[in-house]
Amino acid sequence: MGQIMKYLRLALIIALALLPWAPPGNAASRVKDVAAFEGVRDNQIVGYGLVVGLNGTGDRSQTFFSTQTLANILERSGITISPDRVRVKNIAAVMVTANLPPFVRQGSRIDVTVSSIGDAQSLQGGVLIMTPLKAANGETYGTGQCCSRGIQRRRPWQQCPGEPSDGRPDCQRGARRT
Repeated sequence: MGQIMKYLRLALIIALALLPWAPPGNAASRVKDVAAFEGVRDNQIVGYGLVVGLNGTGDRSQTFFSTQTLANILERSGITISPDRVRVKNIAAVMVTANLPPFVRQGSRIDVTVSSIGDAQSLQGGVLIMTPLKAANGETYGTGQCCSRGIQRRRPWQQCPGEPSDGRPDCQRGARRT
């Protein structure tokens, strides 16, 4: 009996000596991974915009809303032009969507998805012109603008060759919370 108690004491001393080097059991779980606030959720925001600088792969002339949008943008810049005189082979009308996480601060960058709504062949190499992103309540919560290498997909349901299939958004960090 005395011999067993001696071994138990030794085992306890060794276990207590090794305890500071043992990894904490709760390190793999974070509070945000296992808990949620009631009523707190992501908000979907969406906007209509133009991708410019396409190398002849943009919308065709019969895509009226692309020509009208470009004419409107030019008019706001002080250039008056008739929509029927606009050629759109280097631009594409797009929908820009994003999930706005809860508690995101103003100025934070968020990922956006850019999808052609016209008949553009590809958005590759284009630049998304600054696009206001609005929530369902009509308030503007962000603005989207992507660099030329950021736009990857042609259509949301099509995969471009070499594009990762992990569901990565088209334009990572391509919008800013306003």
